[in-house]
Amino acid sequence: MWRGGRIVNDRGYVLIYVDDDDEFACMRMAGKHYVYEHRLVVAKHLGRPLKSHEIIHHVNRVKDDNRIENLEMMDRHAHAVTHKWGLA
Repeated sequence: MWRGGRIVNDRGYVLIYVDDDDEFACMRMAGKHYVYEHRLVVAKHLGRPLKSHEIIHHVNRVKDDNRIENLEMMDRHAHAVTHKWGLA
């Protein structure tokens, strides 16, 4: 049941099918052929695959709003601070 290579997971994130010969195939989830759309949008904008430690944050916190102006790259600590995870 092909859906055009675009699916939404149970957490509300959009995933995009990426072929083996795609330059962004290295960003696929382990054992899968899919990449998170928000990560792919930023990677294409930068012209390079993202590293695993580069986190992409949805500024408006809408997980399927993957417009480049709504995406911000940060490290894990900055992302945790932004969401106030693990902070007293």
